[in-house]
Amino acid sequence: MWLLRETENGVVLTAKKRRMGWVPERSSFVQSADPLRFAGDWPKGTEEAADLLDRLGVSLDASTRTAVKALQDAGEGRRR
Repeated sequence: MWLLRETENGVVLTAKKRRMGWVPERSSFVQSADPLRFAGDWPKGTEEAADLLDRLGVSLDASTRTAVKALQDAGEGRRR
């Protein structure tokens, strides 16, 4: 059984039930001009939030709490 989730650039398949141990738990697919290929991807909205945190000057090693507070202070609430 697979869960299909849309991401910024494609989809992610997450195996909820597997009968064979070699089947990966998670597979990402990116839509491109080339044929569909395997690649890493982020959940939908992540790229936008990362760009906003970058513009706000939040450090890459900041805690989740710090990042959420910076977004709230800027009037840009996001989910954790």
